[in-house]
Amino acid sequence: MTNVRKPRIAERIDSYVANNLPDPADPQFTDGSMNGFYVPNSMNTVAHQSRLMDENGASLSGAFQFGTGSLHGCTMLTIVSNRAVWMAHFWEGLAWNKADTWTTVDQENLQDYVIGALLGNGKNMDNVDPIDWSLFNDDCDETRVFWMTPAYMNSETSPANYALYKEKIKKVQAVIDEHLESPETETFLYQRLMYNYNGGSPTGTNSRNIDTGAYGQTMFQ
Repeated sequence: MTNVRKPRIAERIDSYVANNLPDPADPQFTDGSMNGFYVPNSMNTVAHQSRLMDENGASLSGAFQFGTGSLHGCTMLTIVSNRAVWMAHFWEGLAWNKADTWTTVDQENLQDYVIGALLGNGKNMDNVDPIDWSLFNDDCDETRVFWMTPAYMNSETSPANYALYKEKIKKVQAVIDEHLESPETETFLYQRLMYNYNGGSPTGTNSRNIDTGAYGQTMFQ
């Protein structure tokens, strides 16, 4: 993967992502629907896991697509090996407490809704598939970790080159490293979409950009 976007390729990717998130998903990878990462009227963490190989190392033919759009400040975490993939959606307002601070509430929320989702002991786990670490820690797994998270904004139109929640991400990454012996990790920063909901409809600078390209969306197939 690379953060360098070649214009013609980027245009094709943007169009493809916009046309296949959230639904209908590309039928090559699904049965016409996708594994969603939102629960109506809830900010609880959502996580899904899917196997790519069976116990004997044979490839599984079941196609799938993970992903979500309309990212406004939330974070997606993807852990992928040659045998499985696990992806989670962490809400900015609950999981990260909208601050990269370390108050009692910050510590409790990070434990309950982020670290707890990884360890299987979190809060409100009804829509969290526990991660099976054994599918990611074999020598031949080539496990990689991908963060997609908002950049710190110097201004409404000027993102910095570091994550808004970089200190909290470091704490979560330390937990992953303990279980997977420091896998290759890459962080993709996105410029948050500037909008708010007013009466159920989005308004603001980027309200017209919601789900119109790869901007603010993440996908794994």
